[in-house]
Amino acid sequence: MDLVDKNSDFQKLISNLKNYNFVTIDTEFLREKTYFPQFCLLQVATPNGAWAIDVLSPDINLNDFAEILSNPKIIKVFHSCLQDVDILYRATGVMPENIFDSQIAGAFCGLGEAASYNRLCRLLLNIGVDKTHRVTDWSKRPLDNEQIRYALNDVVYLVEIYHRLKNLLEEQGKTSWAKKHFNLLSDPAYYQVDENEIWKKLNLPQIPIKAKKYCKILSIWREFKAQEHDVPRRAFLGNHDMINIAVYLSGVGRNKPNSRILNEYKNEIIEFVDKFNEQNPEYDFTVKIMSPLQRKAYGMLKSLATSKAEEHKIARSLIAKNHELAKLIFTDELEKFSCMQGWRYDIFGRYAEKLLQKIS
Repeated sequence: MDLVDKNSDFQKLISNLKNYNFVTIDTEFLREKTYFPQFCLLQVATPNGAWAIDVLSPDINLNDFAEILSNPKIIKVFHSCLQDVDILYRATGVMPENIFDSQIAGAFCGLGEAASYNRLCRLLLNIGVDKTHRVTDWSKRPLDNEQIRYALNDVVYLVEIYHRLKNLLEEQGKTSWAKKHFNLLSDPAYYQVDENEIWKKLNLPQIPIKAKKYCKILSIWREFKAQEHDVPRRAFLGNHDMINIAVYLSGVGRNKPNSRILNEYKNEIIEFVDKFNEQNPEYDFTVKIMSPLQRKAYGMLKSLATSKAEEHKIARSLIAKNHELAKLIFTDELEKFSCMQGWRYDIFGRYAEKLLQKIS
């Protein structure tokens, strides 16, 4: 079993792929030592074959794959596409059009919030997927036949999974629901890092609110610098050091931490914080506290979303996540939220609207 590592063979493969209305796609990559994933292997399959493309070969021009990705007549089938699409976009400069994500489709069909590829193989095909080479260093060459076969399994079984899920969506009347979600996956904005979410992974200790605000802003600065240097965020600046710097800069702590990053970037950090505060005067760490009545309403909204998800046999997160439900409590502009639009409004939003009116 050989890799496609010559551009002449790659061109023939691309010409072949144009004959199909869908292809399954997966990628293998490394990112332990970098911020951005290092693309190592591309796998594609059709009902009539599967191929592994050695993207590290100097003879492979990945830009040529852009004509497959951008062709709206060819459905691009992924499983949990977030990282794959990001990698392909960075490699080719093209966002894939007409995406079908089997994990999202599975969530619409009642197969779980975020079903793994192995779970879908078991549920839909009664097949267990070999995970022996999950920790393979995909940058090393040569790859042996067993490694290539393992990599191809992620696209081979996806062909039949696609057919099964497509039929399930049609049988359950959810094709249009899933399609609207899939359309979002071709928008570059879907893959951008949300500044408001970065800091939530810090697990901040009990420090003053002012210092927490600096942590929140520093986490955004760290994200930019990690991208700039292409290193993992914690390799550039660990959480512990970042918290110490935030405490010091906020004026809460008097002792200057012994930090290489603070010594090297102090002026840049201060400039970033000042500019960020100027441009975002309302940006802080404060959390809106719910009144007893609002907490009751929030609990009722969660119960409503759960019951509607069970009724329609879809993952609850597809209707609304908890943070979105919490925001409904504090706004008069309900129509801005996705759970109050389209099919979500039909099965959940109109009931949530009445519930909120009763307690207001």
